[in-house]
Amino acid sequence: MKKLYFGTAIILILVLFFSGFVGAQDEEENDFSPVPVEGITLDPPPPEVAIGDDHIICVEILPDNATNKIVIWSSSNPDVATVEAIDELCALVTPLKPGTAIITATTEDGSFTETFTIDVDYPEVTPPTGGMQGSFLAVGALFILAVAAVVRRYKAKLH
Repeated sequence: MKKLYFGTAIILILVLFFSGFVGAQDEEENDFSPVPVEGITLDPPPPEVAIGDDHIICVEILPDNATNKIVIWSSSNPDVATVEAIDELCALVTPLKPGTAIITATTEDGSFTETFTIDVDYPEVTPPTGGMQGSFLAVGALFILAVAAVVRRYKAKLH
């Protein structure tokens, strides 16, 4: 009976040794050193946007296997356009009122930056054509735009 336990123990030790559970392991497998960020690229939205025309922008962190890919977003003029992170690499740019803002993306690791300028303007309104009915529609559209502008200004004052 003792020979059976001893033989089983030897086989178990050999299996564990050759499968990598016991004994020396390759040092490269345990290399958990962080990979630093070496750069950032940004695909900006169009330079001219209209109020209410939100854009999602994303950056690419170089190298692709960098350990810390956190990006900090900022706007030089948050009254004109805000920027809010929606995940690790992307943000939502929201144009609020006419003007110019510089949007900046900065990596947490290494402080690499990319910027772009965004010019915000009122949306274009094309009046409908076609007799009296078109005129009423145009007046209605202008009224809706005026009410929307008043509501945005009121909301902006609350913040």
